[in-house]
Parts: sequence; C-alpha cells; structure tokens
Amino acid sequence: MKVLYILLIIIFSSSSNVWSASEAIQINERIKILEQKIQNTKELEGEIESLKNRLEKFEKKSSNTETQDVNGQFPSYNRARKPQTFPGAPVTDLGPQDIQNQFPAYNRTPQSQSFERSTATGFSRLFNPAISANGLLLGTYRSEENANPSAETKTGFKVQEVELQATANVDNYLRANLVTAFEDTSTFEIEEFYVDAVITRDFSVRLGKSFNNFGKHNFLHQHQFPFIDAPLVNLKVFGDEALNESGIGINY
Repeated sequence: MKVLYILLIIIFSSSSNVWSASEAIQINERIKILEQKIQNTKELEGEIESLKNRLEKFEKKSSNTETQDVNGQFPSYNRARKPQTFPGAPVTDLGPQDIQNQFPAYNRTPQSQSFERSTATGFSRLFNPAISANGLLLGTYRSEENANPSAETKTGFKVQEVELQATANVDNYLRANLVTAFEDTSTFEIEEFYVDAVITRDFSVRLGKSFNNFGKHNFLHQHQFPFIDAPLVNLKVFGDEALNESGIGINY
C-alpha cells in the first residue's frame, strides 16, 4: 500500500506541473496581444490628435478669411473701424459724416436729404434745372367731314398742347418750378410758377401760381387727364384752366 500511494503522488505532481506550464504560455501570449493592442491604441490616439490640430488650423484660417470678406463687402459691419450705435444712444464718439451714413433718416438738413454730392469740378449738378417737354397730338373725325368751316372740331390732326417744364434748386432750402403751355401752337400761358421753401423737415411754404390740390382732378395737367376733356363740373365752376390762382400755401 505504501508503494501505491507514492506512485499516485508522483503522477499527480507531474500532471500539475504540465498544466501550470501550459497556462503560463497562454497568459504570456495574452499579455503580448494586449500589449500590441495598447500600442495600436496609442498610435491611433496620436493620429487623432494630429487630425484635431489640422482641423483647428483650418477653422482659424477660414474664420479670418470670412471676416476679411465681410469687412470688404459690408464696411458698415466692421466693428473695429466704425462702432455701431442705435437711435437714442450717445453718438459723441462719431463724426458728422459717420452719423449721416448710419442714420440718414435722422439727418434734419434739407441739403443732405435731397441733394447729391458735388462733382469732381467742385460744383453740384443739382442746381442745374431739370427740363421736360410734353406734346399732345389730337386726332378727330366728323361724319360730315369739313363741310362746315365754322365747326369747332374738324376731321384731321392738330397739336392740342405743348407743355414745357423747368425745375431747379435755387439754394439749399428753395426750389422753383415753372410750367408753360402752348395751346393750339398759338396761345401761350404760364400754368404754374412757384417757389417751395423748406423751413424744417415737416414744415414748408409754397408761394406763387399753381394748380391747387383740390379734389381728384384740379391738380392735373392736360396731358395727365384720364380723358380728353376735363369733367364738366370743373369746366363750369373753374373754367378751362382749373383753379390755379396765385397765392401762398403752407404744409406741415
């Protein structure tokens, strides 16, 4: 019995040593695999970091390019060159030209509202008169043709009216308007001749002869009529030339 026990102990001891050696080999191989994965992970982390740096540089470059484009196309949005303000905010840090550029609606001077800048010669073109001409050619037909030479209308064409208009700025606050008409190429008349004085932004005065702004038809010139003749009521009450007496008018 003693011999048997000794043999069993030797067998079990040998198998135990074999199992321990095999497990050690497997663990060693597993460690090598994990070490290789760690190395690959470090390489990936380095590549990711490099890509992040390249992306940051590209974003900075793109941002600078967009800012330059915006400043070049829209100078009013350049905060460094011209600060933005709002109506009612202090504007003491801006010059007169900056205020006019940013708030054209708040500029009270008539010159900046309606006049252009001077030309290269130093003289403004706005004081040159604006001249226009309107001609009306009227054609009529009578079934009796022209048998009655005393008839008011005859078959044919005639020049009904030729109108000349000249408008000019007298100075920064005065504007003159002259309208003359030739009826039937034989009668000359001054239809309108007045001067507008712009006192303030909301207050002006008109002095002279003009078509009064009365009703829907009185202020129209003949070439503006919706029909050939004026309404019968206007002709009977105000006459052929409507209500265009000399006087003074105030607008506010």
